[in-house]
Amino acid sequence: MLLEKDIFTQSLGKSIRLHILNKNYSLEYLALKTGLDYSHLSKIERGITNPSAFNLFIISSILEVPVCKLMNDTNC
Repeated sequence: MLLEKDIFTQSLGKSIRLHILNKNYSLEYLALKTGLDYSHLSKIERGITNPSAFNLFIISSILEVPVCKLMNDTNC
């Protein structure tokens, strides 16, 4: 189960990074807009930590992307 969680967390981080780049945002800008700490966002983006559901909602709102898209849900 741990391996699956790691794979999911890394995939989520890569997806968030991709959407940040697609918006031409910096991580600093995302931190400013979300009110989340830069270092916490950096850990999420690198797949080191899992964001809470609320933080994921905030990130998706600022990136203007549904949460399911960040999670690479093909049924989204």
